[in-house]
Parts: sequence; C-alpha cells; structure tokens
Amino acid sequence: MKRIKFGTVGPTFPPIENLWKTPKKNEEQGYDSIWFPDHLMGWYPQSIWLPEITSMAKVMPSPHMYWDAMISMALAARDTSKILIGSSVTEAVRRHPAMIAQEIVTIDNVSKGRAILGIGAGEGENISPYGLSHEKPVSRLEEALKIIKLLFDSKMGETIDFDGKIWRFKDAVFDTPLYNGHKPPIYIGGSGKRMIRLTAEYADGWIPPMQTVDDYRERLRLLDDTAKKFGRGPNDIKKGLFASYIIDKDVDSCIDLMKSPLIRVGSLELPSESFEKYGIEHPLGKNFNGLLDYIPSRLSKEQVLDAVKKIPDEVVMDRYIYGGPDDVIDKIDAYRKIGLEHLIIWNETFFADFSKVKSSYGYMKEVMNYFKDEEE
Repeated sequence: MKRIKFGTVGPTFPPIENLWKTPKKNEEQGYDSIWFPDHLMGWYPQSIWLPEITSMAKVMPSPHMYWDAMISMALAARDTSKILIGSSVTEAVRRHPAMIAQEIVTIDNVSKGRAILGIGAGEGENISPYGLSHEKPVSRLEEALKIIKLLFDSKMGETIDFDGKIWRFKDAVFDTPLYNGHKPPIYIGGSGKRMIRLTAEYADGWIPPMQTVDDYRERLRLLDDTAKKFGRGPNDIKKGLFASYIIDKDVDSCIDLMKSPLIRVGSLELPSESFEKYGIEHPLGKNFNGLLDYIPSRLSKEQVLDAVKKIPDEVVMDRYIYGGPDDVIDKIDAYRKIGLEHLIIWNETFFADFSKVKSSYGYMKEVMNYFKDEEE
C-alpha cells in the first residue's frame, strides 16, 4: 500500500493573521497539504446559524465568512516550506480560465512549487445568487481545462488561439513564468461519470467529495479503466478524497453529535440518488441535483428544520468518517486498502459542540500519528 497523505482545510474567517499562522502550525503538526475552499457562500443556512442551534454562532457571526481562496493560498506560502497548498475547489464560472492559470502559476512561484489547482464544475450557491449562469457546468469545465493546459504548455512570446463554444482566444499570450518550468498539478473535484472522464483525461489528481467505501471502490475502478483509454496508467493520477469527520471518545458520542441540526443539514447538499438508495425522496424535492441546486441563503429556518427531520440517519452517517480514534483509523485504512493516497479532512465535530475543538483535533492527531508511525 502507498503512503497516505493527510490534508487539512485552511482558515476561512477572521482574524486575517490566521492565513499565514495556521498553515505554519499545520505544517509543524505533520499535515502534508492545506486546502482553501473557494466560496462566496458557505454550506450552512444563515437561518439556523443561531446560538440555540450551534455554539459556533457565538464565535462566528455568519457561516458565510470566506477569504479569497487564491490570495489565501499565496499567504499560506509565506511562512511554510514543505506543505502543499491547494484550492478545494475553484471553478471557471467566477474565474476566467486565463486568470486561473495566472493565479495558480503565481502561487506556485510564491510557494516554490507547492501549489495545486483544485478545480470542479462549481456549486450553485456561489453562482446563481450572484447573477451568473451555471448552464452546462461540466462542458464549461472541460473547455477551461483545455485552455489552462494550453496556456501552461505555451512558449514564451508565442501567441495563442482557441476557438471554443464558451471562450475564444485570438493572439493571446501567457508569459507568466512557470516555477522552474514546473506546471502546477491539476486535481479535479467531482465523482459523476463525466467528471471522472475529465479526471482521466486531464488531471494529475482526483479529490471527490466524501462517499462510502463501496462507492469509492467502484469509482476508482471506473477512473482507472477510463484512464487506460487515454494511455494513462493507474499511478498517473493521485487518488484523493475530501472527507468531513466527527471524532470523539467513541462511536456512541459521535452518533449523539450527529443529531445536531447543523451536522445533519449538510446532507441536504447531496443529490437525490443519495436518498433514493434508502427508499426516500430528497427532502428538498424529487430530482434535487445536490450542490448544483443547493442555495442555503434561500432556505428559511422552518424549511431547514423540517427538511432535517426527514433525513435518515444512514444518509448522515454516509457523509462522515466518524467514531473514536481506533474507529477512524479502521475507516481510513479501508479506503487506503483500495487505493486512497491523499485524504483531505475537515473537522466538523465542533460544529455540533464547540467545546470539542481541542479534543477533536487531539484525537485526529492520534490517527495521523498511527499512519505515520506505521510508515516508519
């Protein structure tokens, strides 16, 4: 089995100093990578961001506090030297592909070759409320990937033409210098068949959202089979997973934490299929398209709390790696045994109970140490 890398999520809310202090601390703690969400809006509805529902509301006045991801990545490079720095993930709706290429190459120079471009098809919450079109998101992503690779491969001083359905270039140039001639790796977020095909053709890594071990195994098989069609081997694409976790002293205490509305509401981001496999309709309606349709700012407190009651426990549990340290080790190991190489983890434990901030990170440190000690 390959060594598993551990990534964490970068700070998104004040104070601004955390953008360079936290990555340095994460590097010292042994994390291999830090990833910055590219959001204007968060996943939690403001309507339930209340002290009586989550103690987090006493610390953060809003769940939608996000610094710019690309600037955050550059600042994260300031006092670090080893940790990889990625976007998780950006999209080519709010950002033009040429700007994405320029931004990530700039960050790669700042970090001396440690930047990763995490990119996906986009989420409705960051797009439609801001008057932007989200039509044909996967086709748009594919065209953006073609452009970004074209720019990365261009030679200094040459002009670039591109005649696409969305973007057209005529006599464009891209002379932003690559760091030591190094092209920043591209990791694609998404797990649908078309997204896996784009990963197989264009990407250096894959970071889908959390899924069960069985689903992950099936999609890994599809990714490897598809990669072969493009003349690529199983080692050409790094296999990642973006996973939220709930960790406490034991499974029972984690299950109690997962009763919190703020933990359960995350399941509303899932597509209809995630509910239909348990024989029920998505609480927000039939054929709900998950993150493409999910706009938390449009949901009232009553709508959210009513929808949360309809979410089966099994759907919530599918979204998390949870349990005591030994349980979490076993669950991560199950993914590693089928091919996981890079696990990006987001601690949501304290969203249910803010008093568990310190203990939850302490427990996860035990988990990371287990895998690092095993490698040694």
